[in-house]
Amino acid sequence: MLYVDRCCCGLSLRTGSIIVALIDLLFDLLHPVAAIAHYIVAKGKVEDDTWITVFFVGELIIGFIDLSFCILLIAGIRKEILSLIMSWWWWTVFQMSLQVVYGIFFMIYHTTNGVKIVVFFMILGLLVYGVIVVKSYVMTIQKKRNITDELLLSESAQSAEL
Repeated sequence: MLYVDRCCCGLSLRTGSIIVALIDLLFDLLHPVAAIAHYIVAKGKVEDDTWITVFFVGELIIGFIDLSFCILLIAGIRKEILSLIMSWWWWTVFQMSLQVVYGIFFMIYHTTNGVKIVVFFMILGLLVYGVIVVKSYVMTIQKKRNITDELLLSESAQSAEL
């Protein structure tokens, strides 16, 4: 796993993780808006719009799940609760994997222009960088806790000797 010592522009990993969470929150809040817009535009353009409705409901469900994990990430960063942070991390890695498969499928079976491909890879790159920053932050918390545990053990061993 890649590890960075600092976020972009020299910011701390904690600050970088907060920025990642806020960007994710922004996208998660825009997700339902985009789904509603797509639903309005697409509804009525085809005879059987069942799949459009299924897609719309699926987008809303995924948007709600994304928002829930983003809230867990923000809470985890605030209180340094690793399980909350890592739940976002695992969800995002899973979601990225699905997006890569979907992106490859989309590029193979649909005619796309270069702009869509560039946007796809920009968003994927942003997600990968966010995952690396958040995982690096988790690793720094773990290191800090290990050092604290070692200090406490050595202090208790010294006081036991006295």
